[in-house]
Amino acid sequence: MASYLDTGLHDQLRKLEHIHLKHQVVTVWYVKNQIRVLEQRTAQLDPSPAEAVDTAEFLLHFVPLLVKLILAQRQVQIAMLRWIANLNRAFGMDVLRPVSTAIVAGVLKSSRGLRRQFVMQTLIHATRFDTQIVLAEMDRRDMNDRAVRVEMHRYMSTIFKEWSPYDMQYRAPSPSQPVLPTHAAAPPSSSLPSAPIAA
Repeated sequence: MASYLDTGLHDQLRKLEHIHLKHQVVTVWYVKNQIRVLEQRTAQLDPSPAEAVDTAEFLLHFVPLLVKLILAQRQVQIAMLRWIANLNRAFGMDVLRPVSTAIVAGVLKSSRGLRRQFVMQTLIHATRFDTQIVLAEMDRRDMNDRAVRVEMHRYMSTIFKEWSPYDMQYRAPSPSQPVLPTHAAAPPSSSLPSAPIAA
């Protein structure tokens, strides 16, 4: 059975990481092409439960890179969100919850308001994560600011609308706890929400 190592998923992520760490100057087209390869190789996978768990643990090491790309230039952002949605379909939203939680935590800290809000709406729709991350962000932000209240209310309203009670009960494991596969709720019918793309 194919794994993320067999199909080169690992190699593609390492290549993107190398570009990022070395501050190499590349075109948007080049980065999009690398993400497209990730999509193609993800589509080839049919992971066993054990492989899905291994992949989740493996992807945690790349969260800083994934967040950077998700918040990047528009075309790269859309390509990344599409890949993450496909990744959740291939490996299961449940087993990837720790990864999604870490990604959401990084996205919420972005100072790019409109971009952050679009990405969050997409992640709420296409993934499942620990909602305590959003509540913690509400504690961190100035809730007396109307714009902040509206943003956080939008996130929670979308979660209550789209997620099952089971989805909302999840709590991210501590670093000492293993990532264990469980039965995920049925994924949304569409991988990306029909929302306008924010700059």
